[in-house]
Amino acid sequence: MVGIGMLIITGWWWPGIMLVIGCALAAERFLNGQVAQAIGVFALFLAIPLGIAVLQDINIPWNLVVPFVLIALGLVVVFRAVANR
Repeated sequence: MVGIGMLIITGWWWPGIMLVIGCALAAERFLNGQVAQAIGVFALFLAIPLGIAVLQDINIPWNLVVPFVLIALGLVVVFRAVANR
């Protein structure tokens, strides 16, 4: 709720929502004693807004970047599912 309130105040919905989701997921893992996973999740969700900020400065077209990011995230999910079998 705090994160959503901050997004409303700042108006930074995208990619700010990714940072809020990352903080929530990292906090859940941290409270469950999974510190290494919490750090990894937070780093991933922090990298998304930072990457978007960098991409905006170098003027890469979004219609090229977004599909590759989604494909990469999908591949990570698939590889983790296969590795955990």
